[in-house]
Amino acid sequence: MRRLAFFLTVFVGLGPAAAFAQGFKLLDMNPRLSHFETTPDEDVTLLFNTSLDASTVNDTNIYLERLDTAEIVSASLVLGSANISNDLVTIDPDADLRFGKKYRVVIEPALKNTGGQSFNGVFPGGFDWFVPNRPLDFDRPVWDPQDFTSFFVNANVLLGFNPVDAEATNPNRPETIPGINATGAWKISTGRPEIIIADIDNGLSNFHNRDLADRLFLNAGELPPPQDGADPCDYDCNGDGRFSASDYGNDPRVDDGGRGYIDPQGLIDAFADDIDGDGNGFVDDISGWDFFRDTNTPIGVSQFEEGTHSNLVSTAAGAQADNGFGEKPGVCPDCTTMVLRVTDAVIGDLDAMAAAAEYAVAMGARVLMIPLGSFDYSAGGDRRFSGRVRGGGR
Repeated sequence: MRRLAFFLTVFVGLGPAAAFAQGFKLLDMNPRLSHFETTPDEDVTLLFNTSLDASTVNDTNIYLERLDTAEIVSASLVLGSANISNDLVTIDPDADLRFGKKYRVVIEPALKNTGGQSFNGVFPGGFDWFVPNRPLDFDRPVWDPQDFTSFFVNANVLLGFNPVDAEATNPNRPETIPGINATGAWKISTGRPEIIIADIDNGLSNFHNRDLADRLFLNAGELPPPQDGADPCDYDCNGDGRFSASDYGNDPRVDDGGRGYIDPQGLIDAFADDIDGDGNGFVDDISGWDFFRDTNTPIGVSQFEEGTHSNLVSTAAGAQADNGFGEKPGVCPDCTTMVLRVTDAVIGDLDAMAAAAEYAVAMGARVLMIPLGSFDYSAGGDRRFSGRVRGGGR
């Protein structure tokens, strides 16, 4: 009896699944997770192996859902024909999707084909979701093989692989050589605001870079909460999930300098008061520190060759994506970048680097970028540097 009961259980258990699998099939979904690049302005097309019942093709039975918020994407549906009549559905979102966010295609059982069957639930490649992983401001300018910056910075450094030749190494076609696979990483994550990247270098030209302005570190210990007009606000005043300069966008105490947006310089001008508000030994360290001049603005010297190296390094690390400005995002476009200046060139003092590293770790940095060399050696600096970093678990 026990053996008979076992077989009956298996039979009953497989019955509904087998019936479900007998529904009609989805032959192709575009875009899908396995695609090399997906942009936020793409429509979603679904190709079935059957003619659909047009009366069941509606935004209740087929829709896009953002996975992190469960928000249903407002979109229009178009029923068309590819191989046979009414086998193709296009989902046309009313607005561009968000770069780096996961979107799921939902097909409800109420969607029927002309024979009254439902979708069998199997998606091509095994995933019902995809990620727009190439932002619209990812510009690929014509590369110049004689120009190091043009080739290595602008042409292909963020691309994950060459879809024609994944191991391309042709020296006559260097523009096809794969980069660091940021596009692949962006399918998983574009970073988080609490991940602070410290750029220990020789400083920015200024704080005005639109791609960086809202990604630069702010020290809440030296700043009052933002205001929305005359009303008090939380530090994340605009509700975008991060504390950044744009939270002061409606604050009457802060002047945007005619640029149309707030950057850390505006906050320094408005709130620097010669008081060490957070008691960390650095007065008015609102957005980084200059260890070379011992002041609160990590601004380099534009007249020097490579005197503002942080312009390149900080944007490469954390430039904002899809904000309508710039030629490409940083590798971690939703992380936070802290600029710390320790020299006026690309060669620096080890003790200054160690001091900046100590500060960065104390302020919560999880990543240290130090694109500098040094001609000197300090045993004390070495101990401070390695001890602080290793001791801080970074």
